Amino acid sequence: MRPYLDLETQGKLITLEKVIQYGDALTTEILQHLSRSRSAPDNQIIHILLFRKIIEKLDGAFILMNSGSENNATSILRNALENLMYFMYIQKEDTEHRCLYYYVGTLVYELSYYRMLLPESIKYKHIKHLIKSTSPLAKKQWVEEKIRALEQELEGPELRAIYNE
Repeated sequence: MRPYLDLETQGKLITLEKVIQYGDALTTEILQHLSRSRSAPDNQIIHILLFRKIIEKLDGAFILMNSGSENNATSILRNALENLMYFMYIQKEDTEHRCLYYYVGTLVYELSYYRMLLPESIKYKHIKHLIKSTSPLAKKQWVEEKIRALEQELEGPELRAIYNE
């Protein structure tokens, strides 16, 4: 903890740290339980994963704030707030359908990410210097396999209808 912070701010950071630790432990335990039981509906898993994403964003912001980079933490906190709003939205009504939409959106985002990593992509020439040659991301075959797997998942009957909307 940074000693030059006032006691109130230090107390708030300590509280945030405890919330993050509890949220991380809770989501880990729930996901382990769900993976053992293999009976959880997909929408429950999506809720937990989205909640975990919020906790991870808070953790990143905490690390930045604790090291004196409050301005850099702002965008991460905004992203955490957006994820919280997604979380609240999918719980409001028609939860199963909204979870599927969120899941398809995530797959589409991943698909665009991997397509960007193909050497024939326009964006690739701008980012190739950032990718270590030892990374799987630098291997075209590995990237193409990821793309095929995502496309195959999007071809499932439920997801295809949402993807094509």
